[in-house]
Amino acid sequence: MRIHNGGDQKIGVEKIQRIWGIEPLPLSALVAYASLLHATNGRKDAIIVITGDAFKEIPEVSSPFIQSELFKADIILTNPPFTRRKYLEKSYRDYLLKIINGLWYEEYI
Repeated sequence: MRIHNGGDQKIGVEKIQRIWGIEPLPLSALVAYASLLHATNGRKDAIIVITGDAFKEIPEVSSPFIQSELFKADIILTNPPFTRRKYLEKSYRDYLLKIINGLWYEEYI
């Protein structure tokens, strides 16, 4: 598997235990899953791709009691959202701020 991180880095597929992905668009989620399946030589057991909003999906599948085990990862790849704040509905902006404040990240906003 090749990862771009300021330069390509070779990571052995056998070292990867779990790959999580969350993508809001169904077709993009399917393409990501197919790409990961190919990159890991068909290791379906290591790949989980959820279709949805990460800020809504993660709280639904985790709890404070299991969160430390559920989302451990060897590699984290992100694609930052490109949505402008002004395009988000006020209720959704408030929802995101509540999550961010609950995680003590408010100083980064």
